Amino acid sequence: PRGNDGTKWQEKDGFVPTGKITNRTNAEVEEECQKWVSKYPVWKASGPNCQTFSEDLFEFLTGGKLPFKEMAHLRLGPEKHAPAVWLRERNKPGDFTAENIVSRWVDL
Repeated sequence: PRGNDGTKWQEKDGFVPTGKITNRTNAEVEEECQKWVSKYPVWKASGPNCQTFSEDLFEFLTGGKLPFKEMAHLRLGPEKHAPAVWLRERNKPGDFTAENIVSRWVDL
């Protein structure tokens, strides 16, 4: 399957299964996304940003919090979450040193 941005799941680095489901309709999700963008029209590195959006959308969809520290937290975030499934093992974070982080992004 392809995402709305045209990417295939196989093109993603990985995902974290949460065991959560939603009963929200597509219309409700679209409306919530439009509200969020109206509330936060400017992306900021320190937030709100794509990580903030992901956390807020997860909470809207499931009524719960993400089962890990915030998305951008390199030591406790989804990258280190036990059930994370890595589709591209080479992009799985290892030691969080500046050199490893830079080489990971330069290699893309």
